[in-house]
Amino acid sequence: MDPYLCSLLAGRHLGPAPEPGERMPGQGIARVVEAPSGGPVRPGNRVVLDCGWTRWLTQPADGLQPLKLPPDIPPQTALGILGMPGLTAWAGLHRMATVKSGEVVAVSSASGTVGAAVIALARAAGCTTVGISSAGKLDYVQNELGAHFVLDRGQPLPEQLKNLKVPRIDVYFDNAGGAVLEAMLSHLALNARVVLCGMMAQYEQIERPPGPNLGPVIGARASLHGLVVYDHFDAMPTFLEQAVPLYQAGRLHCHETVFAGLAQAPEALCNLLGGTSHGRVLVRLEPSF
Repeated sequence: MDPYLCSLLAGRHLGPAPEPGERMPGQGIARVVEAPSGGPVRPGNRVVLDCGWTRWLTQPADGLQPLKLPPDIPPQTALGILGMPGLTAWAGLHRMATVKSGEVVAVSSASGTVGAAVIALARAAGCTTVGISSAGKLDYVQNELGAHFVLDRGQPLPEQLKNLKVPRIDVYFDNAGGAVLEAMLSHLALNARVVLCGMMAQYEQIERPPGPNLGPVIGARASLHGLVVYDHFDAMPTFLEQAVPLYQAGRLHCHETVFAGLAQAPEALCNLLGGTSHGRVLVRLEPSF
């Protein structure tokens, strides 16, 4: 389950909105049951693909690749911390923001999969991390994900930023937009970089809220980078080379909320958008996989 599905249904995402009656999109892990001989996959292989909300799917074999993770790593991590969300965090930090040791990195929606990966990867790069989340998730963000400092998005952020015991923000990884983005733009360090990744604050709104004041961006000589992970799939091997050892060492992880059965997919998406679930939200179609 991904938050972007709400904006996709509303026609505000990069891709076309599915028509009524069409399959809901979404990435998944599937097991191959039939495949032509001599192809890239064989029956029994597990593959990661854009399968959507379905139990069965026919796909061209040439477009499939077997799931390649060490045997000690749960396969569903290829949909989360060691998959597209993790790659999103890595590309934003290392390809766009070119994060450096000693810098301060802040991330909104910090309890989500991308946010968890940003915190872990930034810490591994020698950075001080600031996680922004709702009050009920701050303990998780700080004590389980390892953020050095946390901010409560439900309370006035400007006042919290004034009392933050770190210098101004060098890299801000935005998954929220709206008032959170506006507050963070006013606390940027000189030559800061801002990665615009998600807009959780407006995914469920019919009309887009007024945009933030970009004046502080000019004053900070900051750079804004729009991040679309599809542009960075070529870096997946490099990302996994760095991320898998961190995962195995317990330094890269994210909570998983798992719903049982395809019939629970709508509820899973609503819980994700409503904030009652945190971390990676998954739907398991089979009792064992």
